[in-house]
Amino acid sequence: MFRRVGSHGNFLARIALFREAAERNASILILEDDCNFLVPEICDASLSGNWDIFYGGFEMVGDAEPKDNDLIGSHFMAFSAKAAKIGADYLTRYLEPDFEPDAIAAADPEYDPTIRPPIDGAMVWMRRAYPDLLTVFERVSVQRASRSDVSGGKAIDRIPVVRTFVSLARRVRNRLFGRRGMSRRNLKFGSPND
Repeated sequence: MFRRVGSHGNFLARIALFREAAERNASILILEDDCNFLVPEICDASLSGNWDIFYGGFEMVGDAEPKDNDLIGSHFMAFSAKAAKIGADYLTRYLEPDFEPDAIAAADPEYDPTIRPPIDGAMVWMRRAYPDLLTVFERVSVQRASRSDVSGGKAIDRIPVVRTFVSLARRVRNRLFGRRGMSRRNLKFGSPND
């Protein structure tokens, strides 16, 4: 169902968070361990008024506005109690074999119905399925370059001597490019690139 075991585990952890928030009728803030806050943006940020979903960090795919974009990144997100309830239900159904895919993703010629997008793709699909959920986009963080526990790791992360040099290179990269974020390939959720 998922391309990688780590993506499936990350997805199941996210469902558990949504279910707990839904049971408590509470909003939820999700920060992943590779989230770096942008200063002064995070200090100047304010989330007030009506909102259901908040993206505090994301990468855009293409030129569409964030609300219409296949955003990549779920390292800093918040959900109202209403969105958490919808999310718990949506993500649970998302795992069912007869789940109806997102129409935009399904129309892509590279879409593979046997593979579910990872959690950030599921969030895009959920936003499209529930357009009445008010989503706020404010880039106040970036996702730090780091060894991935989700993707299963690359060979360079498994060889001790090489791993040390790669870790150092990532730190240098984060220092040099951290404020601008990471550049991403042109990915579409539901395509073989996930």
